[in-house]
Amino acid sequence: MNTNNNSFCITKYPIGTQYLPKGRKNAKVCTITECFKTFDSKGNLVRVFYQSKHDFLGQAVINNDVCETTIARGIENLKEKQKHSVSKANEFVGA
Repeated sequence: MNTNNNSFCITKYPIGTQYLPKGRKNAKVCTITECFKTFDSKGNLVRVFYQSKHDFLGQAVINNDVCETTIARGIENLKEKQKHSVSKANEFVGA
């Protein structure tokens, strides 16, 4: 992707997007708070990474180096968990 330093570059995931990281035993829902872009000396976009946060015991925990793959997997994980919780609620109501 060749993007000039001065041009406006829209990121894949907007600020405020929520995701649930995979692989954690007690995962917390994370929210994207910032997007960072790295450019080389020619002005080409080299890397895009995100900053996210989640709450732990009343404190905000900030992750500074979150890649797009982690967010993509986490969005699907969050959708799956929400779908699973809705189906469990429907079973409880129907019983």
